[in-house]
Amino acid sequence: MNQFIEDLLRPHVLDTALDDGYTAMAADQEREAEAQAWCNALLADMTAVETAILIHLGMPRLEMGSAGHSDNLKTRSFPDEPRKANQE
Repeated sequence: MNQFIEDLLRPHVLDTALDDGYTAMAADQEREAEAQAWCNALLADMTAVETAILIHLGMPRLEMGSAGHSDNLKTRSFPDEPRKANQE
């Protein structure tokens, strides 16, 4: 009886269609490359905005050290005066 109920309910509880879809998308190398490029461009845009805000506020920006570890953070200083909005 338990097996009957399990077999009856399993398809409704463990839907693998979403997993199958993600597996198929991950196998598409061209699509994955485009997605990676999009993510990298978004990260670059966010970093540029963060840097502009910190410069405007006159705050230092933390950078990862050469090893990429948080214990190797270095502070990069910005000019004392915030840039004017109309200056390039």
